[in-house]
Amino acid sequence: MPAVFINAAKLPKKSYNKLMKLVFMGTPEYAVPSLKAIYDNFSQNLIAVFTRPDKTQGRNLKLKETPVKNFALTHNLPVYNPETKNELAEQIKALNPDVIVIIAYGMLIPKEITDNYFCLNLHGSLLPKYRGASPIQASLLNYDQKTGISLMKINEKLDAGPILILEEEQILPEDNLGSLAEKLARKSAGVILDFLLKYDKNKEIIYQDQDETAASYCTKIIKDDLNLNLAKSPEEFIAKVKAFAPKPGAFLTSGGNRYKILDVQLTNGK
Repeated sequence: MPAVFINAAKLPKKSYNKLMKLVFMGTPEYAVPSLKAIYDNFSQNLIAVFTRPDKTQGRNLKLKETPVKNFALTHNLPVYNPETKNELAEQIKALNPDVIVIIAYGMLIPKEITDNYFCLNLHGSLLPKYRGASPIQASLLNYDQKTGISLMKINEKLDAGPILILEEEQILPEDNLGSLAEKLARKSAGVILDFLLKYDKNKEIIYQDQDETAASYCTKIIKDDLNLNLAKSPEEFIAKVKAFAPKPGAFLTSGGNRYKILDVQLTNGK
């Protein structure tokens, strides 16, 4: 079921789709283009934005808002920051939305919500490949030549719901985490906007179940994953640099100093 990429900037503003009530759930910068596309075209329908609670950062431990919360507050959208799944479930039930759009939210949605509401997730891989928290990094670490995004209906299992749309994206030799994430974020915004513009809850939606035998998983990135090893092959070294650049950045430790490596080139096999 191919999607048509839509440039939200070229669409007429306020193209409301009936009277459906929309909830958006997301946290990092990666989720903002999808939120913006929905706001630009369905602001009257967007009844709430959910994001993870503010976190302390820096030496002064100052609370910092998530990029999604910052966008929502700037555009006068109601923001919810549930701490627990139970709190999230109660807030969703009170809002009673028709559609919930989720991208990089950072918390598994409880079963009582996925079973009773139309929950859509935009995932940064061609599922069932790379279920989990770091699919874009995984595609770069594994020397993949293509990746993409998946629009799926969420169930209670991790990234295992039936697929509505798969959209491929070629991985270019010069791509790193930053450039690839930007492309996939833009593609996600186009896919969800296209779907919502066509969505009619009274019409049957065609899903494709995922092949469980082909499923693979990737975990949340931890500090040890960023440590570079000169004993590894040049190809593996380069892949690791690209997978974590520009943020958080892979690093080498030498002479008691730590060097963050953001780019690397292969010259004469070295």
